Amino acid sequence: MHPPYGGGPGSFASQEQLYRQTAVQSVWTSRLGATLSLIAELLRKAAAFVYSCKDVLPNFTVLSPQQALRRMILILAASLLMVVLLTTIDSALLYTYVRTARRVLC
Repeated sequence: MHPPYGGGPGSFASQEQLYRQTAVQSVWTSRLGATLSLIAELLRKAAAFVYSCKDVLPNFTVLSPQQALRRMILILAASLLMVVLLTTIDSALLYTYVRTARRVLC
């Protein structure tokens, strides 16, 4: 027979490990569901935006090289801003995951 605090089946250590594993899985499940619903909502909004642009896009004619250069710079700046925004969101999610994992496992 195994001691109650040993590493055998039914021991305190394995029950605590099972509790921690269950806690981490429940946190992951809830966060995954929230993240997937957020992604779905963002994709719906992006699709609605693209659909609304179909009537406007033919009106974007370039009258001069200066206007073309200005528009190109604006598009590049918007792209850079989007990359920074997505990187910030990704970093925040990773930071939240690490903090939660430390709190649950320690």
